[in-house]
Amino acid sequence: MQGKDSNDAADLARAVVHDGYDALVVMGGDGAVHLGTHTTHPAYEHHRVKQVSVAAPGIVAYADGERLGPLPLTIDVVTSAVTVFAPAS
Repeated sequence: MQGKDSNDAADLARAVVHDGYDALVVMGGDGAVHLGTHTTHPAYEHHRVKQVSVAAPGIVAYADGERLGPLPLTIDVVTSAVTVFAPAS
């Protein structure tokens, strides 16, 4: 892991889409997210990663609300793997 940042909004503002890192949020404890206050929860962790592996029996992984599949799972960040077209303005 690249490091821990306790200010999620500030980290997103510094995000570089082609730097080869992605955001990994780990929410321990009760996992409660209320009106964006999760970043101040003591169990909140935010990391910048190039690869993450997760394993737990009987658990299905989701990312951005999409089902990825059953664990174990390893995800690699691939720099420039997707081309995004957007208006210049």
